[in-house]
Amino acid sequence: MERDAVDILLTGVGGQGIITLAKIIGSVANSHGVRVLMAETHGMSQRGGSVVVHVRLGDVYYPLIPKGGADVILGLELIETFRYITYASKETLIITNDRMIRPGLPNVKMPDKNALMEFAENNGLNIVYINGSELADKAGSSLSLNMVMLGALVASNTFPFKVSLNDFVDVISGMPLSQVNLKAFRYGYSKFKELVSGAID
Repeated sequence: MERDAVDILLTGVGGQGIITLAKIIGSVANSHGVRVLMAETHGMSQRGGSVVVHVRLGDVYYPLIPKGGADVILGLELIETFRYITYASKETLIITNDRMIRPGLPNVKMPDKNALMEFAENNGLNIVYINGSELADKAGSSLSLNMVMLGALVASNTFPFKVSLNDFVDVISGMPLSQVNLKAFRYGYSKFKELVSGAID
């Protein structure tokens, strides 16, 4: 399904490669002549701190996604996905890693994972849980989590242009640890297709 514009909110914590993920999406979109606007609203200066990047593709003219206006929320950490749930509507596709990372601050109470999932279900959210950290480890490096989640995003067929896997493979092939990252990308792509009917072939 192609659209005139797609708003993607990327969430996670510092050190997960979210900026790299955003740049790959932007690079592929630009190669198709698609307008790209991005805004990082939380810095990566502190490893482990909250990071969110707005990626707007297509017929868009300002960089920030309005609350409730995301077409896709792609979360690399479960708590951070729910931290920015106000950007979702009932139509938003939420793809999230199912793992939580304990905050670095002492005496911070971790939310209950089952309670978060129950909240999503009770509010009718369209959410797909991916065992992204496990798949990244299987690919050969925990640092390839961003590529697992990119693969899932590509499989969801939400871009405002016709997706070619080779577009993404070409960009990833030029990165460090390219073989690990390509394997992780394909794991994420296959896992989304396994979980969701209607994913692209």
